[in-house]
Amino acid sequence: MSIAELLEKKQREVLATEVFEKKPRSLKVIPHYLRNEDISVRFPYLVGLAMISNVDGKLTAKKQAKLKKIAMSLEVPEQHLDQVFKAAKEVYSETVDNIVGVLTTQESKVAFLLDLYKVGIEDGKVGTSEQSVIKQFADLLQLKAIEKKNLHAFAMEAMGENVENNILGFRRTPFKLPEDVLRQFLYGLEFQTDKKWTLKRDFLLMRVCYYQKRINEAVELCRKAVEEEHAASQTWLGYFYEKGIGVKANSVVAARWYRVAAKQGFKEAQCMLGDCYSQGEGVKYDEAEAAKWYRKAAKQGYGEAQYKMGNCYAYGEGVIESRAEAMKWYAQAAEQGHAEAKRCLKKIKR
Repeated sequence: MSIAELLEKKQREVLATEVFEKKPRSLKVIPHYLRNEDISVRFPYLVGLAMISNVDGKLTAKKQAKLKKIAMSLEVPEQHLDQVFKAAKEVYSETVDNIVGVLTTQESKVAFLLDLYKVGIEDGKVGTSEQSVIKQFADLLQLKAIEKKNLHAFAMEAMGENVENNILGFRRTPFKLPEDVLRQFLYGLEFQTDKKWTLKRDFLLMRVCYYQKRINEAVELCRKAVEEEHAASQTWLGYFYEKGIGVKANSVVAARWYRVAAKQGFKEAQCMLGDCYSQGEGVKYDEAEAAKWYRKAAKQGYGEAQYKMGNCYAYGEGVIESRAEAMKWYAQAAEQGHAEAKRCLKKIKR
C-alpha cells in the first residue's frame, strides 16, 4: 500500500469516527405505533398479518417468529397468538371486513401493508402467493395506484433489492411515509444480525432521514455504513461534503470519498468523480481524467454518464472530437429518458 493510500485510509478512519463514537442502541423490538389502540383494533390487525403467514397452508418457524415480534411490539399477549393463528386459518369475508374496518387512517393502512411485506419475507424475498394477498388488501383498502406502487418499491428496497441503485433515489418524487411507521418497519426487518442486511437497512433509513431533513441523523447513519466500506454510503458522504450538508463543505474530501466508492465500481461515484475533474473541484482540472471516469460509469449503463460522454465527444473534451461517438452516447442516454440527451441528440442530427 502506497503512502498516499495509507493517508487516505487514515483520513477515512478519522472521518468515520468524528460523529459515530458510540454503538447504536438495541433495536430488537420497536414499539408499534398502534400499541396504544384498543385490543379490538390490534387483534384484527394481527390476524391480517397472520393470514399472509398461512397463505400456503404452512406456518414456518421464521414467519411465526416475525409475527411474534410484531405482536410484542403491539403489546398483544403471547397467549393470544393461538387465537390469532386460528382466526387467520378460518378466513371468511367477515374476517377480512373486520381487518379492513379497523384500518381507518392512511397511516394505519400504510403500516399494515408494510407489515404484510415484513411478515411475507422468506429468504429475502416475498413469494408470489404473498404478493397476491398484499395486492388484494391494497385494493380493499382503496389505496391509489401511485401509493401501491411506491409502497411496493419502498418495501422491496428495504429488503435489499436494488437498494444501491440511483444514488439520489427519491430525489425528484420522494414518497412521504409517516416517520414512526418508517422506523418501525425498517428496524423491524428480520436481518439485523446479518451485516449485509443491516447496512442496506441503515442506508435506506439514512436516505429517509435526509429527505425528512433530519440531517444530523442522516450523516450519522452514513458514517456508520462508511465504516463497513459501503460504496453507496461513501458516495453520499462525498455528496454531503460537496454540498456542505450536515458537515463543513470540503470539495477535496468530497472528491476523496467519490474516488473510494468509484474504485469499487460504483457507477454514480464514478460519474461524480468525473464531474470533479471536469470542474476542477477538489482535484486538479483534467478533461482526460473526467472522460475516463465518465466512460467507466457510462459502460455500466448510467444515463447521466452516457450523456456526459456525449458532451465529451461533441466538444472534444478529454477525447478526440467525434460526431458519431457523441450521437452514440447521447442516443444511449436518451433511451433511458435523459431529457437533455434527447435535446442534444436532436440538435446534433440537424
